[in-house]
Amino acid sequence: RAPGRLHSRTGCTKDGTLTAQDATVYWDAGAYVTTGPRVNYNAGFGASRPYKMPNARVNGYCVMTNKPLGTAYRGFGATEVAWAYESQMDLLAAKLGMDPVEFRMGNLLDEGDASPSGERVSQVGVKDCLAAVARSIGWEGTAPRRMPDGKLRGKGVACFSKITGTPSSNVRNYRTFVFYPYMSGYYLPCVKNRLNAWVGINLIGLELTFIPFITNIIL
Repeated sequence: RAPGRLHSRTGCTKDGTLTAQDATVYWDAGAYVTTGPRVNYNAGFGASRPYKMPNARVNGYCVMTNKPLGTAYRGFGATEVAWAYESQMDLLAAKLGMDPVEFRMGNLLDEGDASPSGERVSQVGVKDCLAAVARSIGWEGTAPRRMPDGKLRGKGVACFSKITGTPSSNVRNYRTFVFYPYMSGYYLPCVKNRLNAWVGINLIGLELTFIPFITNIIL
């Protein structure tokens, strides 16, 4: 990963409604700027998500230095800025005297909302995910609890949005009762193929068990 530094100012009202964010990200791209711009692009796209942010400005810079190459690695760009803005969300909630889960719930994107970068979002499940996580961990706020062995145990929550390289897909049935999903993209059969097939057959109301998986790899 490329080292980075994020400066962020986030505004909200006294009732906890987010109003604006001004973020600047600097990336140490190392001696060769190869994937650095793409890391910067992902970070800029996700720097204000997944929240309703009516006013947002994000500036990102890749800086060439005399250090080893900084490159992309697993969710690059989005995960780094998420750590920064989610830490800030906790700070804002604490300053307002609000529960961190309650604060996030009041600001997360809903179906049909405009994202900070202007898209109208659909099939949004982030509130349901956060509620399910809070229930599963027995959320009782951020105060640490002392365990029987004397250790302190704390809990935390975080939300983020990541841009994906979604492949193109289509479904054909060739006048039979067997449907064949076709998709092009990176090779992750254990995740991508089954996920895309599930989305496709869900739209036509079939069971996943009816879908055969035949993978052709072009190198």
